[in-house]
Amino acid sequence: MILKDKNQTSPHPHAPIRLRRALQWGLLITLAQLVFVVAMQPRPAVDSFVRLNQWDSKDHYQGIVENWYHSTVYAGQDLSKGIQGGTNVSFFPAFPMFARLLMLTTGATAAMSMHVVSILATWAFWTYLLLLLSRFKIRSMAPVVLLAAAYPSAFFIIAPYSESMFFAAVHGYIYWSDRDDGKSSVIAALPNKITTTAASSPAVNGSPRSGARNVQRNARRPSVRTRPT
Repeated sequence: MILKDKNQTSPHPHAPIRLRRALQWGLLITLAQLVFVVAMQPRPAVDSFVRLNQWDSKDHYQGIVENWYHSTVYAGQDLSKGIQGGTNVSFFPAFPMFARLLMLTTGATAAMSMHVVSILATWAFWTYLLLLLSRFKIRSMAPVVLLAAAYPSAFFIIAPYSESMFFAAVHGYIYWSDRDDGKSSVIAALPNKITTTAASSPAVNGSPRSGARNVQRNARRPSVRTRPT
């Protein structure tokens, strides 16, 4: 009987994908997804790219990026007939916050800032997905990536919506939380820490005094009461 050396490698060992290779493939998948979505529209490429900013992205997120959050609801208000006015506080702050920071620091438009943030977050999502597939020793990554990219809702991770940042944060959290060193736990908690601390920063939402005055002014408004029927 022939004893095999413990240090002898198998003919086809599973080589984990490196970060550099994952970044390269993640960028390639992101660009391919963007080209596919733009090419599916019967318009010129530039116009098709611009028109990805539609619906909630244009009607809500862009307004948050430009003017930040605001609400017309005040203490004692009668909400039985709905909310009148441009209240936009039902949208989470991470995606518009980073887009607003990019807009304020570079001078780009709100729409272009949202496009850039969405594309970068999509790149991070695909990178983390490839790293996780490699960690779980999935040999055939191509079918998994193809199924994920071909899913109809995958459109929203390349359009300027918050889905790309959500998927990137979730996969990044899983990737770094599975490691035992203390540095990884800090990195895993970093996105949530950045969002919770910077969302109230004056650099993002303007002067905190003006916001406090708006809250106080709304609180002093008389409540709207309806007569009983």
